[in-house]
Amino acid sequence: MNLEEAITKFEILESKALQLIALSDHLKGEVQRLTTENEQLKSTVKNQAAEIRSIGKKQETSKNENNFQNVYKISKLVNSIPADSEETTDLKLKIDEYIQELTRCIAHLSK
Repeated sequence: MNLEEAITKFEILESKALQLIALSDHLKGEVQRLTTENEQLKSTVKNQAAEIRSIGKKQETSKNENNFQNVYKISKLVNSIPADSEETTDLKLKIDEYIQELTRCIAHLSK
């Protein structure tokens, strides 16, 4: 191998080394950018999870309030039932019919 061939091979090798260094620098920057984006996404997910929990608690509270209101309404209805046993029996039978009809409707809607 003569000196010119060695110099040519050395220049090619040097050029490839410089290309690798440039590529390495670019990839390091890309890794840093992706790491930052990943951290931001983790933060967003954490905030959204907290928001979902908060909404779930609000819905549960609202559901409990609705249940309490329904119990209160039923209590008022029961207290308004006349003391006459015949009317009470008729009212209970009517309520049972409504409950059975609601059960059939729920079963039908569930299909």
